[in-house]
Amino acid sequence: MEKLSNHLIKKIGINPCLKEKSKYFSLKSFEEVITLPEDMPDMKEIVSVMIEPEIISQKTIDSIKGLSSEGQYLSGKKIVLHVKLKQKILYAADIAKKTIHTIQNENFQSIYISIPLLMEGTDPKELLKFEYLKTEIYTQDIIMKKINNRSIFKNVILLIDTFLIPTYQLTYTIHEDNRSNIFIAHKDGAHKKQITFSHKHYNIKPVWSPTGWEIAFLSDRENKNGKHMLYVYCLKDGKIKKLTDSHRFHMVSSFCWSHEGQTIIFSASFKNQKQLFSIDINTLECTQLTFGNSEIKNYKPKYSPTDKKVAFFQSISGVSNLFVMDMERLNITKLTSCGFIKDFDWSNNGQYISYISGKSGECDQVCLMDLNKMEKVFLKIPGRILTTRNINFSPDNHHIAFIGSDFVTENIFDYDLRKNRMINVTKNLSDIKISSFVWKIDSSQIYYAANDLSYYNIYTIYLKDFSRYSLTSTIASDIRLSYRTKII
Repeated sequence: MEKLSNHLIKKIGINPCLKEKSKYFSLKSFEEVITLPEDMPDMKEIVSVMIEPEIISQKTIDSIKGLSSEGQYLSGKKIVLHVKLKQKILYAADIAKKTIHTIQNENFQSIYISIPLLMEGTDPKELLKFEYLKTEIYTQDIIMKKINNRSIFKNVILLIDTFLIPTYQLTYTIHEDNRSNIFIAHKDGAHKKQITFSHKHYNIKPVWSPTGWEIAFLSDRENKNGKHMLYVYCLKDGKIKKLTDSHRFHMVSSFCWSHEGQTIIFSASFKNQKQLFSIDINTLECTQLTFGNSEIKNYKPKYSPTDKKVAFFQSISGVSNLFVMDMERLNITKLTSCGFIKDFDWSNNGQYISYISGKSGECDQVCLMDLNKMEKVFLKIPGRILTTRNINFSPDNHHIAFIGSDFVTENIFDYDLRKNRMINVTKNLSDIKISSFVWKIDSSQIYYAANDLSYYNIYTIYLKDFSRYSLTSTIASDIRLSYRTKII
């Protein structure tokens, strides 16, 4: 507290600064003229002041979207706080006799903070309901001035900070010593937790469900022949549930979640065939989706993020093309005819599919297909990139990223669809291999696993300034990543 005179008190910077990387905060100023009650004596000087803010209630509401006249960006969503200010002022009525009197009162204010429409893929209303969204309020500055013997001018500045409670958002498989297990961690790599504990088996390909509560993965834990079956880990109770029966299926090789998170589409070998099936994770009701003979293989399904369609590979005698199945009508449409499709991904609005094609001895090509118009364009990829894989749309649909290689070093490349420009994100200069990568839900970062120090570890890189941070320290021979697309 800085007491400049008997009539002016300043308390500046009472509470510590914002937390590192705080995103959603506000400073609010409230002015008031306080009049002494009639039964209290006149004031000679202000001695001290104390103001404590308390959040009484809070809720999220829809608001105007755009840029305010003050330059504040309004996202269309805000959190509204009902705040109680408890204040206590001490003043001296007779300085010689040191008689001190106290004024105590309370007043109420409404405060709002603009927040994103979605936070980590989740409606803020749900985050608030389940206590994943927290707001803290502090008294930042106080200025109090005596106007006359019966009144005081007060100006208080409150600091309001809204933030997400850290939770598990990464899942990954670590391969080492002829086994692999699955871990979950916060998005900064902290609080790592192991969820499978096999010593001689492989638990692989973990993928978060769209609801954010389950992780599906493949494991050979119950099969002596080393063939993988499909399992689900529940984050709520920590239990693992087996979905597919090894007596019916020889092996499950690939899978994807439906966009509602209750069904998994998977590719399995049975009766010398490789077909697609769907299974309800609650009832375990299983339905065969594709049919054919041993010469036709259907695999690597990916569900549309917006409607009931599944894209997948179909290979006939080693020639692979891309197909889309309408899950309601079960009719199948062929999208490509080149026969050399290697990987693909849906855009998050369901309108586009991007895929990689490449013949042996030629540079791979990356194509963007508009499913509404059935038109396609090939992206301009530099000739130094000979092979590409792991293609992924950014969550905001503005970028396409993939792993590119010149046969010596692998890098992650980001193609900006708005600017028609590609950049090397990782800029590796030596013999580096990248096993997998995922986008952060807000498209601001890429998480990837690379053998930068002989062993594989997880790194995150910010696309704004390309700053990079290491999140793990392992001796893994491989790591595969998945990012939680929704907390609740």
